[in-house]
Amino acid sequence: MKHERREINKDTGLVQITLENERWYRDDISKTYYPSSSWICSVWPKGYQLMKWIADNGWEESQKIKNEAGERGSNVHEGISLLLLNQELHIDNYSYEEWMAIMSFVVWWKKTKPTLLATEVSGINHEVGYGGTIDLICMINNELWVIDYKTSQSIYKEYELQISSYGELAKCIDIGLDISKMPINLGILQIGYKLNKQKYKFKKIENQMDLFLSAKKIWAEENKNQNPRQIEMPITLSISINK
Repeated sequence: MKHERREINKDTGLVQITLENERWYRDDISKTYYPSSSWICSVWPKGYQLMKWIADNGWEESQKIKNEAGERGSNVHEGISLLLLNQELHIDNYSYEEWMAIMSFVVWWKKTKPTLLATEVSGINHEVGYGGTIDLICMINNELWVIDYKTSQSIYKEYELQISSYGELAKCIDIGLDISKMPINLGILQIGYKLNKQKYKFKKIENQMDLFLSAKKIWAEENKNQNPRQIEMPITLSISINK
């Protein structure tokens, strides 16, 4: 998702527009940008099955499918967030696959009975240097869980690295409860899952922060001097009309 951050340069009289996207998280105090966990994890080598799928579909078609899946995933995440804000959803606002995924989340929620601590919370781990948005922080059977939703049918290694980084990121976010010294369980909840009757799969993930740190070193090597694109534009426009 792209959005703009605008700041007026009083010296030049121009407005500086920073074109941001999901790759960056900004610390508004220091005005420093940090790469997203998902961007860092994306440098992890792709497995055979994924590479074969890309080869079978071709690059352009595979990217089209990926983007469409990403849009569905965003809609599902937004729907779940609304549910957790006690809002009612209507089927007319979602596609069939999106609605099935959200329904499977509802089934999981009613069966698991978590205690909600936080949903869709963003933060920055300044010590390691990355940002991210955590889908769900909750208590299940008196245990603390950090959970990431996935609408894909497979769990790739980079997903495991991502949720591992979220476990550390959760300690940097104020959720009204000090969890810095609490054991944190990591989980990936696949919703809209097609390989069982309940349509979801909940898997506990072992912490792999060491591999995330390795991925971050690779990311740093491949993305030296990367920053969000910034441009300057005039604040107003006008022209003279000849009569």
